[in-house]
Amino acid sequence: MKEEIKFDLNTERMEDLDFMIDEFSERGCVLVDDLFADLIAEYYGNNDLSDGRMMVEFTDEEGHSLSFILSQTEIHYVLHMIDRKLYTYSRDDGGGGFDDKD
Repeated sequence: MKEEIKFDLNTERMEDLDFMIDEFSERGCVLVDDLFADLIAEYYGNNDLSDGRMMVEFTDEEGHSLSFILSQTEIHYVLHMIDRKLYTYSRDDGGGGFDDKD
């Protein structure tokens, strides 16, 4: 059974974040994931310190932007969606699992 994760974000905001994440490069996603996974573990813990007033914005090597509020909810959502995207990259080898010799 698949675990359902609920985020305290409205649908419009989730769609905005999804669009930015879809456009953001794999390399950029890895960077954001590495930076914020550590931030969540070490700094935020169970405290939401931003009050929705602090944001970060990243631009990847292709000029796509990813910006989000420094709140537990948005950081967790962004990391969750980036993890899903990176998992898709790791599963998609472009050839159905067979190399050109097969």
